[in-house]
Amino acid sequence: MKKLILLLTSFLGLLSVSIAQRVQGTIRYSNVPSNNQVIVSIKPTTSFNALISNLIVSVQIPTSVGTRPTVTFTNLQPNLFATWTQLDQDQGDGFYTWGFNCVAPGAGNSDATPWAAAELDVLQINFIGTPGAPVTARLSHYLDGGSAAYAIFYVETNLAAINGGVLSDWGNLFYGIGVSNGATAAGNINVPNAQYSFVTAPNIVLPVKFTGFNVVKKSSDGLITWQVESESSITDRYEIERSLNGVDFQKINTVAPKNNGSSTNSYELTDVNLSTVRSTGIIFYRIKQIDKDGKFVYTGIKNLRLDSKAMAVGVYPNPIRNFANLSIFTEQDSNATITINDASGKQIQHIQMPLFKGPNIKKINMGTLAAGSYILKVRTATETEIISVVKAN
Repeated sequence: MKKLILLLTSFLGLLSVSIAQRVQGTIRYSNVPSNNQVIVSIKPTTSFNALISNLIVSVQIPTSVGTRPTVTFTNLQPNLFATWTQLDQDQGDGFYTWGFNCVAPGAGNSDATPWAAAELDVLQINFIGTPGAPVTARLSHYLDGGSAAYAIFYVETNLAAINGGVLSDWGNLFYGIGVSNGATAAGNINVPNAQYSFVTAPNIVLPVKFTGFNVVKKSSDGLITWQVESESSITDRYEIERSLNGVDFQKINTVAPKNNGSSTNSYELTDVNLSTVRSTGIIFYRIKQIDKDGKFVYTGIKNLRLDSKAMAVGVYPNPIRNFANLSIFTEQDSNATITINDASGKQIQHIQMPLFKGPNIKKINMGTLAAGSYILKVRTATETEIISVVKAN
């Protein structure tokens, strides 16, 4: 009798899980670091232990934005979902559609993985295209899967006893702002006007796209030029930033957008009398485009060489209290020997460091050294740079 009760209890427990256990999805606008991003999340209705073996999400924005934007995406849970595949397929219903599919569980996704009844961010998507008025993105699901059967919200686990392992809550797929579960699709998909569910993320703005950025030496000045597409009324300004080490940048000037009715424009700025900035070595530049709501995007970093040397060295802060940050910019891969000598010429530290083309940073502990002046020397097979540094108490 006791055995029968245990079997009955187990069966009832399994039945209750099979009825109650589902996974829902949502999407939200993300304004860090810019306002062209959305985050896709999933949330179990109750906690469970299982392996999620397949996860498919479908994201849309209206075709009214103009040319189809490109997207980039970031896996927010690489320990749970190893890799994602992008599957683009528009449905002909007034939206651009992107599908994202993960069938490769990560190292932390196993039969015993606990899934709490709490929201879990799984995917970040960045839209890159022509900006205009803010648009609303959607996490969506077509009853028939859409034109390529991937425009769905689909969660599959190893819990075969529960709906064959599929935990998508077909009757209540999404939660969040502007949710509509079981609406009518307006377009020509495999089954015209088939049932369609979605949840929205408003206020997505596509950023300015930099199509060119260059810096050249012109006499004793630096000429900075850049070209943009997708400039609009939301563009507030361009800030020009300069650095002596390729890491720490400071704003040196601001340029207003042309506001000439064209979305494609070119700009230039002269950084005058570079010898007052530094006499030899390299100066680094980048452009920061800022919208009226404070959101921003950066260009890459360009550098301007003031002499023929292939290596530029800097130390910050200087004077130093604890750690010196040694920046080394080099034109080619090499190996460096770094030495620090005190005022009497005695060697205090000796460091071997591989250098890679571009900027390199080395943190050096000087916290135990006595206050005073020191000579820091960086030597490669072809060049030697010497900097005087001061150790403060």
